[in-house]
Amino acid sequence: MYVITGTSGTGKTTLLASLRALGYLCFDEPIRRVLEVQLRTDGDALPSKDPKRFIRAILTAFEQDYEETRQAQAICFFDRGIPDAAAYATRFGVDPTLIETSARQLRYSEPVFVLEPWREIFVQDELRGKTFGEYEHFHQLIIRAYSDLGYSLVMVPRAPVETRAEFIMSRIGA
Repeated sequence: MYVITGTSGTGKTTLLASLRALGYLCFDEPIRRVLEVQLRTDGDALPSKDPKRFIRAILTAFEQDYEETRQAQAICFFDRGIPDAAAYATRFGVDPTLIETSARQLRYSEPVFVLEPWREIFVQDELRGKTFGEYEHFHQLIIRAYSDLGYSLVMVPRAPVETRAEFIMSRIGA
């Protein structure tokens, strides 16, 4: 169970689609799923309405994805991981210790693959309302969340998606 993390607009979704096309089990970003449902249903679990409820909702989504793969014998990839929820908690002023138990008990394989902010491919949309500079700052919160939990991080080079997928495959010996 490997995590591919990074801020919005770094190419995670495209990279995961490439890995999925190669036959790997991949999980889409739970944060985006939570946001889409909350916006569609006019829910309260949004950073702008109830940040703590939002953090709990994304943590639950991460935990569900993690549990779904416990029995899997195959290599799988996650678009972000539980430590990302801690970074979001910090970003929205919620006590990140809310995530700590899950983050320490539900561990991912190492290394964690990090996609750095990449201005040339960054696109703002309804769910990405922040500026590129704000995402660069959030990137540091993500790095710190994984580092604080003792994860080994590998920076994935900015390159065409096929090259990125090959880089990851070479790092996990696949």
